[in-house]
Amino acid sequence: MPARVGFTQFRRQALEKELERISQMFPQLGVQLAILIGDLATERVQPDSSLDLIMVQDVPGNFTRRSDFFTSHLDPMVSSKFYVYTPEEFQELKEASIFLSNAIGKGRTIHES
Repeated sequence: MPARVGFTQFRRQALEKELERISQMFPQLGVQLAILIGDLATERVQPDSSLDLIMVQDVPGNFTRRSDFFTSHLDPMVSSKFYVYTPEEFQELKEASIFLSNAIGKGRTIHES
């Protein structure tokens, strides 16, 4: 099946619009820090790119389930990935975790309280 002409630009616009929409809700959800990572942050958007965010918030539960809080409260309209760290985890891992240190280095802070 042929690719839709201009779909990459369409996807970029959809991701940017969704980022603008959900970032307005960060203060009322108690988000302390939000860092945009992934394709949108690195300007390498593809037709299948998702909205990828590192979130720092005091959310209970284990790491693998914390993203459920944001999925249910933000109701993303595009494919989204939330990597949610407590403030303590973020401070401990921001240099120790290769994933986190690379993501921070290439990412863009979009919210900080």
